[in-house]
Amino acid sequence: MFLWGVTLIVDKAAKEFLTHVEPCLDMWRSIDLRIQAFRDPKLGWRCECLRGTLAVHEKKFRFPKFPDHPDLLIGYEIWPIDRLRDLLAGLEGGELVVQGETVHLKRPAGPDQWQPFSPYYVRSEDRRASRAKFGDDWNSIVLNGYESTGPTDEMRLAHDLVDSCLINGDPPWNGIADVKHTFVGLPWDEARSRDTVTVAVVAPLLLRSDQKLRSMRPTFLSRLRQASP
Repeated sequence: MFLWGVTLIVDKAAKEFLTHVEPCLDMWRSIDLRIQAFRDPKLGWRCECLRGTLAVHEKKFRFPKFPDHPDLLIGYEIWPIDRLRDLLAGLEGGELVVQGETVHLKRPAGPDQWQPFSPYYVRSEDRRASRAKFGDDWNSIVLNGYESTGPTDEMRLAHDLVDSCLINGDPPWNGIADVKHTFVGLPWDEARSRDTVTVAVVAPLLLRSDQKLRSMRPTFLSRLRQASP
């Protein structure tokens, strides 16, 4: 197990992510955490997409009025950077508390049984890929997770009903996909999918030279150099 502060991290990918970003942790001040969840009658709030971006600011971005629907949760919080281990532990355990609500990052494991998403993995993104995927013009280290959900016909119908309400709302949103795209930041094609849950914790490396990269693990540093345009 990896002990950082008082939070135990056992997931291999989460430990790898921490090992890469720990030498640069003073580069960021906060975590810009955005999550969209849907009410599952058997589980509660079930995460459909999440992005946590390590940021230099502590202010929220101003969005248009969010849709208001009892089956849709749109969570937006700014966490201090020292809660990074809490975020990773929550992903590992399959639960996060956002805006006072417990959001589950879990998949079915049998009748009325659930288990946390797995596996997560770490990858490096060059500036071009980071711009396309996350809107950041920096090389990035990313903890990624994708989970196939296989929604039931009941859940698909529930999504259709919420989409209809959002399209006719004030202001109108182009369904849940618009929330995923405009608010969370997913590419449009990815945002339209109902079959995949997307999780990403993004650490933009806010530097143009190797000055601070030298403190990172040599194997990962070489991967970032290879990725750089």
